[in-house]
Amino acid sequence: MKHLHDFSQALLVLILASVLVSGCGVGTPTPAPTSNPVLTTDMNIVSASARLVPLQWANLSFSTGGQDVEILVQPGEVAKQDQVLARVNQIALKSALEQARINLQRAELAYRQLKDLPSEEAVAAAKAVLASAEAAYDQLDRNNARQIDLDAAQAQVDSARLSLEAVEAGASEVQLESAQLEIDAINLAISQAQSTLDDSEIKMPFDGQVVEVYYRNGEFAAPAQPVILVADLSAMQVETTDLSEVDAARVSLGDVVSITFDALPDSSLSGTVVRIADKASAGSAVNFTVTIQLNENPKNIRWGMTAFVEIKVE
Repeated sequence: MKHLHDFSQALLVLILASVLVSGCGVGTPTPAPTSNPVLTTDMNIVSASARLVPLQWANLSFSTGGQDVEILVQPGEVAKQDQVLARVNQIALKSALEQARINLQRAELAYRQLKDLPSEEAVAAAKAVLASAEAAYDQLDRNNARQIDLDAAQAQVDSARLSLEAVEAGASEVQLESAQLEIDAINLAISQAQSTLDDSEIKMPFDGQVVEVYYRNGEFAAPAQPVILVADLSAMQVETTDLSEVDAARVSLGDVVSITFDALPDSSLSGTVVRIADKASAGSAVNFTVTIQLNENPKNIRWGMTAFVEIKVE
């Protein structure tokens, strides 16, 4: 009986062990480990942020400043090359130019008179003066005048004779050179007055558009301070703003570029690298500006719009 009891206990232990082992296997199977997804990167693409800028633009100012600014255009107005956009008070400047021109006429007349010497009129006048002096001397001599009076009369005769000789000899080279120098000096004054008058006007440097006006009519314009911002908005280009030195070293002139504007997310433009800056841009990071020429100039793009560029490099 004892052996039968022991056998029963052993069998019971085996059954319980089997049940426990089976219970441990119940539940959701542990999934097999999988690798993380890998982001693929095209090693032949260099990307950067960028902005849209005009091909031509300029901040215009008065070189010498002036009173009573007169603005002749408005922002958004189209202007042709050499069109006057603004001016300062020109009354005093025009007066100075006119006075210089009058001075030139006088100097040229004086030069011509010297060059035409001796004229018949001048010679006749000098001879008349000499004859009058000689007649006065003869009159005194016939009347037995005092010696002191005769000496004075003789001095008048000598002076008149020298004057006649000078008139008959004509103008000297020194006199002509001096007269010509006077003309040259006045011409220089006219040139300076004209330049000052020209500087009192701001003219359009190229065909384009007025973008911003910084002054109001009647204000004082300080020298070299921007008065009007102009640009040719018909021809735009893209400049990178954060292209690193590592990526800039991979870019070459002529590389093809894909451009996407933040304001036009559904359209993509193409372009070509036309310039790579020789010097890093100002700032804490070392970035180089790359200029990209657009193959087309679509509507609805504005100066300063942000963009994203992808440059295909070798």
